Amino acid sequence: PILEAMAARTPVIAAASAAAPDILEHGGGRLVPVSDAAAMAAAIVELCRLAPDDWRALSARAFATAQLYALETARARFESALLAVAGGRFDEAVKAA
Repeated sequence: PILEAMAARTPVIAAASAAAPDILEHGGGRLVPVSDAAAMAAAIVELCRLAPDDWRALSARAFATAQLYALETARARFESALLAVAGGRFDEAVKAA
């Protein structure tokens, strides 16, 4: 759901669990502590109060983040990592993943 929203250019607010921290480290939303209703409410208010230009910038960042996980992008990164491992370039493989 996080990536679906971001692919639709919608910034997200997510609890810091599962894949959310890894996805949101690239931008396009806000991460809040798990089970922290006050933090969630504050993030909702923050995003709702953004100036139009700031909202558009966050929306663009959300879309760009979603594109990092697009099928073709993921395939290319995976292939690069496999080729690096096969070639014994383990540091390169970690960067590709």
